[in-house]
Amino acid sequence: MQANGNTAVSKSDVAKYIAIAKINYPKQYGVLGEEDTMLLINSWFDILRGVPKKVCDTAVRRAMANNKYGLNIACVKEQVDLMYQTNDQTPSPNLRTVQVRLRL
Repeated sequence: MQANGNTAVSKSDVAKYIAIAKINYPKQYGVLGEEDTMLLINSWFDILRGVPKKVCDTAVRRAMANNKYGLNIACVKEQVDLMYQTNDQTPSPNLRTVQVRLRL
């Protein structure tokens, strides 16, 4: 649990997001084997770690609604960032660390 009472996203949650992406974008994700799927889950989880599950759920839905051709972690992360800006919230320390790493 986070300090504000929101449960952080788990790897299991991220696996569900990937499963949803595979169903909705079969050309993009349908050919992934088990090993590649695990790599994808781990890479998404590294970026979303520490973000509340509720925020991630909404970000995935919004990213899907705004992208015709595929869903990727950049689209989801963009939606997370937009929600924090809109609500004037400060991202968790893990999210700030990820943002710094991505700029390098």
